[in-house]
Amino acid sequence: MKKITITLFLLSIISTFSIKAQNQKNASLDVAPNLSPVTTVFENERALWDIQFNYNATAATAGDVGMAGVIFFNNEFWVSKWQSDTIYRFSATGVLNSEFIIAGLTGVRSLTTDGSYIYAGTNSNIIYKINPTLQQLTPPHITVNASVGINVRFCTYDATLNSGGGGFWIGNFSTNIVALDMSGNPLSSISASTHGLTGMYGAAIDNYTAGGPFLWIFDQSGTSATTLIQLNVATGMQTGLVHDVLSDVGVAQGLSSGLAGGLFISNLLVPTKITLGGIIQGTPKNVLFGYELTVPTGIDELGKNLFSVYPNPVSDLITVNFKGLEKKTIYTIYDLTGKIVLSGTIQNENTSVNVSSIASGSYLLDVVSNGTSVGRKLIIKN
Repeated sequence: MKKITITLFLLSIISTFSIKAQNQKNASLDVAPNLSPVTTVFENERALWDIQFNYNATAATAGDVGMAGVIFFNNEFWVSKWQSDTIYRFSATGVLNSEFIIAGLTGVRSLTTDGSYIYAGTNSNIIYKINPTLQQLTPPHITVNASVGINVRFCTYDATLNSGGGGFWIGNFSTNIVALDMSGNPLSSISASTHGLTGMYGAAIDNYTAGGPFLWIFDQSGTSATTLIQLNVATGMQTGLVHDVLSDVGVAQGLSSGLAGGLFISNLLVPTKITLGGIIQGTPKNVLFGYELTVPTGIDELGKNLFSVYPNPVSDLITVNFKGLEKKTIYTIYDLTGKIVLSGTIQNENTSVNVSSIASGSYLLDVVSNGTSVGRKLIIKN
């Protein structure tokens, strides 16, 4: 046992210096400034990490590397090229749909969405607002309050912040993680000494997993520089749930090394499942990947009496009845393209929701409570 322990320790040191040397050779990758050897990270919940997809993004873009931000929006991946003004749109199956430039926007490190707009972090004090239909900036943008003192490398939209008014979690490599309102003012903070991470690059808010909310961080400070780490928002501390993306996605794609890039969470990619996805700034290629984060039980398995919506069809007010309600119960109404048209929190087992502002048509009402996602087709007639 002693010999095995020593061998593993030596291998971790060799791996760390090998990865650092490789990253220093490739200036097209966005590397954390303080990548130093840290305690080896071991995963402890392997059952969660079924790979849903892994796509070679570099092949689709004729050899481009150094991709950073990523979001899944309107059934497409939006991916930014680091230190550039280029944005790519990939289909849900990894096919390049278009490559374009958003005037006035460059150096995008992170992308996130509130369902209507896309927001970009560029390692500055501004979160840029993008109209995805017009593919152009849509001021006013969000300027981070000077008291925060953080440039935005990662930003992830959280509809539950500010009592349901929405906001962002932001951070940059080894900084505090700060929650902002939609005007850029601080709401709360997780100190760097509490979360203990020094290579934070991508982040995604997790309001799905039981016991949350959680923040998932795609971190460059692990021995592989591609480590997914779960933080408990309430305590700000690491939960111990971690995963090395290079160990499976990287192996499948033949990567010799990689760096953590952007991160997102979506319930629209794979039916009845939640996707924790991101992009590896890899050598010799960039890889879009997605893991199964949770496996919400379908409505048929839960029983028809657990979740009901009435009247349906509806023109104004619906009543959402959800038995066994938890404190963090969120409802979301999607149109048939996957766009969020309305969202909020359910405060009790019978909650009224006003849908009179939504155009007539067919929609999906999704309710997430205690790690379980259930849905109903909703018909609106206005």
